[in-house]
Amino acid sequence: MFYELTPTDELVIAGELFIKNQKTNKAAVIQQEIGKMPVLAFGNSTGDFSMATYTLQNIKYGGRAYMLLCDDTERDYGDLETAAAFKKKCDENGFYTISEREEFLVLYPDGVTKGNGSP
Repeated sequence: MFYELTPTDELVIAGELFIKNQKTNKAAVIQQEIGKMPVLAFGNSTGDFSMATYTLQNIKYGGRAYMLLCDDTERDYGDLETAAAFKKKCDENGFYTISEREEFLVLYPDGVTKGNGSP
């Protein structure tokens, strides 16, 4: 089980570390790489929540976090139940959500469709 950064946690880095870039470590890697608290975060899974939470702590510039809902079952391999549960968690954490189904006119370039080479 992974620990997730909460809104009241403070990120403290001491010494040289080798960090795998996932879950809570994403916030530490961002700090290590850019040396500043980000203003925007974009993700598509709960593995991105710590990064997003860290970004929302940027009070100086009003950090924002956006999460993609994989809710398009026709053009992609979305899952409505999973997307709805994910949206609920995003709303609870103050993250903006972007619906693949409702907000994307095109998901893949011409000729690429679900089942014939889409990611």
